[in-house]
Amino acid sequence: MSRTGKAPLTSALHKQTLTFAGAVLAQLPQIAEAEQQRFISKPQLLNRVLRQAFAVPLDLWAETRLEHERFYYEMFGMKVSLTDIRVPDAEDDINIPLFIHSGLMKLFGG
Repeated sequence: MSRTGKAPLTSALHKQTLTFAGAVLAQLPQIAEAEQQRFISKPQLLNRVLRQAFAVPLDLWAETRLEHERFYYEMFGMKVSLTDIRVPDAEDDINIPLFIHSGLMKLFGG
């Protein structure tokens, strides 16, 4: 990183940044023209809104939990909720959580 705290702009980072910007734009809700103009005329407001939006920690395992919930329902007819389970960050390159619900023991006589 440079002394300004920003990563140096390489062609790969520039391409990634443009791809990310396109993904963000594609997900923006419909915003009235007057509201758009407000953000254009007050870039600090837009900056604050975007910083708040991206300050929320990304839940990398949300989709995995949903897949496990579907699996339990389809395979065992169990409606389980794994939303409160938090998976710690990996300490190495491989981190694949396996969610085993305690209700499975009842199905198999445990």
